Amino acid sequence: HFAYQQLGPKMRISSFEVSCSVTIGNTTYTGNGRGTRLKDTRTSAAANLISRLEANREEIRTVLLPPPPPTPPEVPDEVEGYTGTHSPRAVKKKVVNGDLKSHLARIDPQNKMNALALVNQIFNPTMILEEVPNRQDHCKQFRARFTIDGEEFVGEAKTKKGAKLGAALQLLEQKLGHTEHSITALSESWTPEDYTTDQLSFARSVSDLVTQKYAKLTERLEGHEARRKVLAGILVRSSEQENVSGSDDLQVLVLSTGTKCIDGKMLNNSGAAVNDCHAEVLARRAFKRFLLEHVRRFHNKESSILVKSSEPPYLLTVKPGLSFHLFISTAPCGDARIYCNNPGQGSNQLKGALRSKIEGGEGTIPVGNRESHIQTWDGVQAGERLCTMSCSDKLALWNVLGVQGAILSHFIQPIFFKSIIIGSLFHKDHISRALVQRTEGSGTPPSNLLIIPVSPQETRVPSKSCNYSKNWILGESVVEIIKSNDGLRNDGQRSRLAKLSLFQKFNQVCSAVTHAVPYRNRYYSEMKSDAENYQRRKRAVFEALAVAGHGKWVGKPLEQDMFHASQ
Repeated sequence: HFAYQQLGPKMRISSFEVSCSVTIGNTTYTGNGRGTRLKDTRTSAAANLISRLEANREEIRTVLLPPPPPTPPEVPDEVEGYTGTHSPRAVKKKVVNGDLKSHLARIDPQNKMNALALVNQIFNPTMILEEVPNRQDHCKQFRARFTIDGEEFVGEAKTKKGAKLGAALQLLEQKLGHTEHSITALSESWTPEDYTTDQLSFARSVSDLVTQKYAKLTERLEGHEARRKVLAGILVRSSEQENVSGSDDLQVLVLSTGTKCIDGKMLNNSGAAVNDCHAEVLARRAFKRFLLEHVRRFHNKESSILVKSSEPPYLLTVKPGLSFHLFISTAPCGDARIYCNNPGQGSNQLKGALRSKIEGGEGTIPVGNRESHIQTWDGVQAGERLCTMSCSDKLALWNVLGVQGAILSHFIQPIFFKSIIIGSLFHKDHISRALVQRTEGSGTPPSNLLIIPVSPQETRVPSKSCNYSKNWILGESVVEIIKSNDGLRNDGQRSRLAKLSLFQKFNQVCSAVTHAVPYRNRYYSEMKSDAENYQRRKRAVFEALAVAGHGKWVGKPLEQDMFHASQ
């Protein structure tokens, strides 16, 4: 800390005497400075203190360096099957080949040790930690290598701790297998046996394709613009080994990142701002823009993924053999994620509850049974917390109504995801409840959705979120960056994913479609309401959720949809 004293009268030229000190162990080191300017005097005192610390470096080193790690405890003779000496090598051999559950129960009877602690306790491996060179996404990445009897286990993450944890998880999964012991960050309520080899291989291919595409697109970005916490993407797959570009059977259509929502004071009633900048929500908005372009292509007799249905009301539908798949690098916020690390904890009454996102931050809270399911414009402007439904809730809704939304329902039959791929924090029971089971009483059965984890799961390490979101759309080469707090681009202009931008794109399509001419020059709210079949099914889902005790769906103020495409 700093302490200073002014020498001489205040109204005349004065001199200052400053001292700064730091205590290390039981020793206090002090630096002094004296001068006529307080700022310079403080700098002089700090420099003097640093010199004293340098002079006592060896003494300080002995205080600050951690003590050597304790010798691994010996394994007692009564452990079943153990007959050798208590050497580390014998211990490792015993643990790998003997009764694992019995041994785990002895060293961690309360199931509180994490994966890294268990590895050090059981195996005491040789470890090498290094920084991964030449990262294309400009983010620091570390690699940890654990070696046991010549066998190597590798983990990578953005932090050293995360890399070590990843290597530890890989080691435990291979050496110990999936036991009933609840190893932190390994117990995910699923095993590879729950899925076919083809399903897990497909999930890994999707994950690799999305992350590699994102790295390539953002390799020239720097600073906060290059950072990301959650990554989402939508891909198209063809069972006929031919996709929209005629090359592979799997292709990325859209990409997005983001974890935050707009501030209530920045809410816009002209459709110019993006309210929700969570990655999976932006991915869906980008996909809607992609679909609008393909509606235009179809009616202009250009190459399109859409064809005309042979059944009334003769809307457009996706070409046979094409399917769409959503990738999210972590479980969606809300009911799907909140209990994934502590499946046995939490009130059963809150499991399945509709939840809203925290304004200006991360995380969700239950919406409860509000008196009104609609927020008011003046209430939000006066400081009422802006309520945005969680990604788990939105995905559950899309799984019943389709991802095309109300506006596109005028042109397209409902489109559903064939699968959702989750990169981390996957808990089979919670994911299924959140995305499928909650809406089963709506009268409209949810789609036959396959939810697959990426194996092995990505190691997630706590990190600060970025206030910027990114999106990319096939056919639009530019990666767009949006500021999450105001929903505008980083240059202050309107995003291509804003409601107004999508509505203007819709009106352009109407100009190319003869039967859609009456849809032109209408208000956004009117066009949504006119999608009667979509709105009827939507109300049925909301009623079913409320009757089941999950809470009332909370909508944005009505005024935000009362805008015209010409604005």
